[in-house]
Amino acid sequence: MQKGDGFVAYADIETPAELVRLAAPKTPEDYASQLYSAFFRADELGLSRIFVVPPERKGIGLAINDRVQKASNS
Repeated sequence: MQKGDGFVAYADIETPAELVRLAAPKTPEDYASQLYSAFFRADELGLSRIFVVPPERKGIGLAINDRVQKASNS
């Protein structure tokens, strides 16, 4: 991680120093609804990398993890 990278994780996870918090969802549903906005904000800010602490792979978390995986391959 380096200064200016983006960061997405649940609200109870502290943002590492010098990273830009893009979303701080509190629930899996919040995570799903905030993810695209976080990606869009990263683009607006010109960030080249986003570090994501994904939710657990169950329920809606499966879809979130799938979307994060697809975004990491593009």
